[in-house]
Amino acid sequence: MSKFTDNFRKYRKTYIFTFAISLLMGIAIFCLYFFLNGYFVLSALNGVSIAAVAIVGMAGLVWVHSQGAFDTFAYGFKQMFSSFFSKNANKYNDMYSYKQIKAEKRENSPRIYFAMLFAAIVFVLAIIALEIVYHIH
Repeated sequence: MSKFTDNFRKYRKTYIFTFAISLLMGIAIFCLYFFLNGYFVLSALNGVSIAAVAIVGMAGLVWVHSQGAFDTFAYGFKQMFSSFFSKNANKYNDMYSYKQIKAEKRENSPRIYFAMLFAAIVFVLAIIALEIVYHIH
């Protein structure tokens, strides 16, 4: 856990901005669904659920990206566009060296998917509260 706390101290602003942006995106999704489908508790419950699922899905994609799942696509596009438009030689000779350099950079990068998951927790708590309100009435 000390690795995460050191990482959090180092990238505090990044985590805070990611949390705020994720929260605002979730609120925007909720407001779109709630105001377009009527002012009912069920609409609020559905809107909050969609927002929570969307944020968890985005966090999952960010996590998969941080594990290097899209490195093949990124390497291919960099090679293609640098061969089309660049006058300098490609700095990556093979994919293995590209992946090694990216893995070294990822070791010290922020883990922003944690901030996104904490934003999703806010919406999960709202789901629980709205579920209680929905079943009481």
